[in-house]
Amino acid sequence: MVVIAVSGPPGAGTSTVAKMLAEKLGVKYFSPGQYMKNQTEGNETEAAFKGWEDEELSSESFHNDIDEMQREIAEKGDVVIDGKLSVHMLEEQADIKVFLDAPLKVRARRSAGRDKMDFKEALETLEKRQEEEVKNWRDMYGFHYIEKQKDSADIVVDTSENLPDEIVEKVLQKV
Repeated sequence: MVVIAVSGPPGAGTSTVAKMLAEKLGVKYFSPGQYMKNQTEGNETEAAFKGWEDEELSSESFHNDIDEMQREIAEKGDVVIDGKLSVHMLEEQADIKVFLDAPLKVRARRSAGRDKMDFKEALETLEKRQEEEVKNWRDMYGFHYIEKQKDSADIVVDTSENLPDEIVEKVLQKV
């Protein structure tokens, strides 16, 4: 039984890498963020903003429920969990904690392609989204989610310098 937690800022490639890891290992995949975004409409970035604008979805109660949901899923094992706070939330349960990062401009270029928007708009939107996440989670949990998780991860990878396949292989070497 294996539990892998994957976290990182928006556009760092966490979903891509986490899904590939789950497939290679033949285990389940779960994304707390996707669960929240499924409650709204729009592309990836729009759905994230709408989640923070929605009173219920931005409530501490809703986030506590998602935190508990990912812990329960992790308890069952054989899963890769990809969430902005998963490295922290699964600190005791995860066999491997992975933090993916990349410079903001690299992440914006990826988001622009994924969400079909121009680079400048993607850069501004991603920067705003990250600031909002940092502020909201600092208010809710009392820490800067990027800095804290980067410090407590077993593996930190700059995704601008590695292809998804290479990152997956690095993680698999640790499993």
